[in-house]
Amino acid sequence: VYVSLYIQVDNHEIETSLMDDLINASREFFHLPLEEKQKYSNLIDGKHFQVEGYGNDPVASKDQTLDWLDRLHLRVEPEDERNLVHWPEHPNCFR
Repeated sequence: VYVSLYIQVDNHEIETSLMDDLINASREFFHLPLEEKQKYSNLIDGKHFQVEGYGNDPVASKDQTLDWLDRLHLRVEPEDERNLVHWPEHPNCFR
C-alpha cells in the first residue's frame, strides 16, 4: 500500500514530530478495513458527492498499477468549520 499525504499549510511552522504523528495516524487510517473507512464517506446517502470525507478518485494515468486512489479530505481551519462527522475515531490518535 502506498500512502501519499498532502497537507496545505499557510504561514505556519510545524514541528517535525507533529508531522510524523500525522503521517503515522494517516497510515493507520488507510490500513483500516474498507467498511471502517466508509463510515466517514464523502457521499451523502451513498450518491451525493461532497469534498469532505473519505472517498476514491480515479487516476487518469496509464502508468499506474491501480486506477483509483483513496483520499480523506478534512477541513482543519477555521476551527468553527470543522465537520467532525468526517474525522475518524480510529486510530484513536487521529482526532
